[in-house]
Amino acid sequence: MNFHFLSENLHDTALASKSFIKNRFGISKFNVEQSIHKSIGYGPTIHGKTKENYIFCIEVRENINRIHVAFNEFISECMRNCLPVKIIIAIPKGVKYSSKELKNIKKLGLGLLEADKQDSYLAEIPTNLHLSHVRPIEFNKYPIYFREKLHEADSTFKNTSPVKGCLIIYEEIEYISRIIAEEAIKKDFLKKNIKLPKKFKNLNFKIGSWAIIIQFLMGHFDYKKAKCPQLNTSLLARILGLTSHRNDAGHKPQSLEKLKERDIQLRTRYETSFDILLELINACKPIKRFS
Repeated sequence: MNFHFLSENLHDTALASKSFIKNRFGISKFNVEQSIHKSIGYGPTIHGKTKENYIFCIEVRENINRIHVAFNEFISECMRNCLPVKIIIAIPKGVKYSSKELKNIKKLGLGLLEADKQDSYLAEIPTNLHLSHVRPIEFNKYPIYFREKLHEADSTFKNTSPVKGCLIIYEEIEYISRIIAEEAIKKDFLKKNIKLPKKFKNLNFKIGSWAIIIQFLMGHFDYKKAKCPQLNTSLLARILGLTSHRNDAGHKPQSLEKLKERDIQLRTRYETSFDILLELINACKPIKRFS
């Protein structure tokens, strides 16, 4: 690996960083001091792509002093082009930094690697930059019962997998949906004089198809009898729309452009699913309250 611009005293740090990223994230091919995209002028010390086409950048530096000044433009360019990029600042292990400097790293969505041939340490996990500026979630609006999972969804979406981040929220919505269906049967919150279609008979509300359970509620749940005016067909139809998105998880984009397109969609779905979850929690309070 030949470096043209990196100081010689940092070559070992760069090689240790490359080894760490290869083992941790499964990247086998790296580019040295080259632009990551035709629309970006700057080239980090090392970069490579994951199997899913996410771009990992390693910028090797002596320290993290004034890192926010050095990287603002590069970060802005990546975000403007909606590039699926993660940036890790690698410094020699043992270099001291202040809590304020680490806070700046985190605020920018960068990762921090203390690199060493024998034992590198990832002090800060990088964020998917193109997903870092989703609408902030007001966690205090949600019952405490759900907050641990919602924080997990937020971290997963931004830091590791946007697909899995969305799935966590879908699972919480599904969980509530199944409770509502069970309560509707148990307390007879069903419309009268409507014969159940065959697909709804013997429907298992614990493990049966989520989509079919929502269809059952749309056709047979009497929200007036249940005194849940907000738990109407309109809200249920939006939930039904989520059931198909959950099945997209196994479809991996085959190119950078396809990945960008998918993640733009996921960003919208992510924000929408949080909204739907909160609406559902509030709508079903007469049936089920979560503390």
